[in-house]
This record gives sequence, C-alpha cells and structure tokens, in this order.
Amino acid sequence: METLVTSGDFNKYPVIPWFALSLHGSVMAQGWFEIWKTNKERILYGLGIATLSVVIAFSIRLFEGYGNLFAWSEVGSISFFVDQKYPPSLFHHTFFFGMVVFGVTMFMVLNQHVPRLTTFFAIPGKVPMFFYAVHLSILGIFVKRPDFFYLEGGILATFVGFAAMLAIMLPLSNWFYKVKARSNNFFIRMI
Repeated sequence: METLVTSGDFNKYPVIPWFALSLHGSVMAQGWFEIWKTNKERILYGLGIATLSVVIAFSIRLFEGYGNLFAWSEVGSISFFVDQKYPPSLFHHTFFFGMVVFGVTMFMVLNQHVPRLTTFFAIPGKVPMFFYAVHLSILGIFVKRPDFFYLEGGILATFVGFAAMLAIMLPLSNWFYKVKARSNNFFIRMI
C-alpha cells in the first residue's frame, strides 16, 4: 500500500499519484509539441487548461472533496493552500498541474515578447534531471553542514537562497548541457 498509494518513512513518493501527475505532463507535452501547431494555439489552450485545472482544484477544496486532509479558515488564506504533498492529494495534483501549465504558458508569452529573457531560463531546462538532482544535493550540503533549517529564514532568505542556487546551478547546467550534447551515451542524453 505504501509503495502504490500512501507515503511513510520508507517511501515519500507513492507510485500511483505521482504516475498520474506524470501522465498529465505527458498529455500536455503532446498538445504543446504535436497537436497545437501555432504559438497562439499553445498559449490559448494552455491558459484554458490551466484555468480549468485551478477551478477544479478550488472546487475540490471549497466543497471539501476527496483529498482534503487539512482544514482551512477562509478562501485565499494560507491555510486554504496548505495541503498534503506526500502523498499528494487530489487538490494538490490539480492545483499544481494548473499552476505549472500556467507557468509554462507564461514562458511562451514571454518568449514572444522578450526572447532574451527566456534564454536565461532555458539553461536549466536543457538538463532538467541534472538540475533537479544536483540542486537537491547542494541544498542537502547547506542544510546539513551549517545546520541551517530551511524554515528558519523569511522571504528575504528565500530570495537570497534562490539567487545563490542559480549562481551555482546555471554554470553547472551549462557545462553539463555541453557534455550531454557531445555524448552518444543514451543515459547521459536522457538527463
């Protein structure tokens, strides 16, 4: 049960809920890369699907539907958005999916109007698995070595940490992209 649906000390990533989220992403990728031929279509469909997903998520949360583990005080409050990620609830899945689709769609809009800005963000996008694995390792070093608990800082500390992580990760991601581009190894090219 823990492997497939719930989470615990052994497994924080149950298979079924996270597989469902990956299917959502695969369907959206099919639309963005195969079905919708113009940027206008990609942007309009992306905004429509993102909006629908967020409306569904809000409906789930408002009417205390499946997956509501935490009580909330009022709509729009922090407590309204606090929900379980491990394992992810249905609210978490639909809201997260909608916000990711919205974010990707906004990058498409930015790319049309300010393409130089999106070039900066494309660097980690070329090596997403590398970025994910390495940034977690670096965060682990900062959390364990100086014994700095990640919830101790406020918003300023978050932005400073974000800037520091980008300063470290962008050159590393760019380096690994060059390695990946030269490699014939299937696994290296998948990262």
